[in-house]
Amino acid sequence: MASTTKAPENKPALLGTCVVYFGGLNYFFPVDERCLIVSKIGTTAGELHIRIEPYVQAPLAQVHTEDDAFVRYERKDVDAAEEQVHDYMDRALQYRVHISTVTLLRKSRKYAHIYVKYAFFKAGSVHTECRALPESGCDVRVAHERKYTVDVNDAFAKYVASTNLMLETSGSRDI
Repeated sequence: MASTTKAPENKPALLGTCVVYFGGLNYFFPVDERCLIVSKIGTTAGELHIRIEPYVQAPLAQVHTEDDAFVRYERKDVDAAEEQVHDYMDRALQYRVHISTVTLLRKSRKYAHIYVKYAFFKAGSVHTECRALPESGCDVRVAHERKYTVDVNDAFAKYVASTNLMLETSGSRDI
């Protein structure tokens, strides 16, 4: 897993933020978006590709390692009423957050590295690893993946049904 919770030592500057609406996660649909990174003055600074996938607990017979404990959610009967997160009250679910790339509209000469910061539910703030801006272009491969296991309760059901995920993209001169 290529992630860390340590922020860069020097003073990073906020390049912009983006918002991911959970919407479909309430019904166990994965969120796969290329969202705009918007600066403080409202200009588009770039684009961030994020995927959030829901996983449910695997049947005990299939669990051999800790990685087998959760399996990707699959709808068994497409004609049945859609399950919602609150149907899993008092059970554990897992969400996997993948941030694959950040594309900046123009290469900023001010910053040598970028990172993304976000907080999922009550897990606290997470910083991706600092990634160098390439000399030849503006696409930065972030390759961040993090698993969040949550016990479903009223607060989490409300979080998924009515809130969003705010991601901040920042730049720093050096690591």
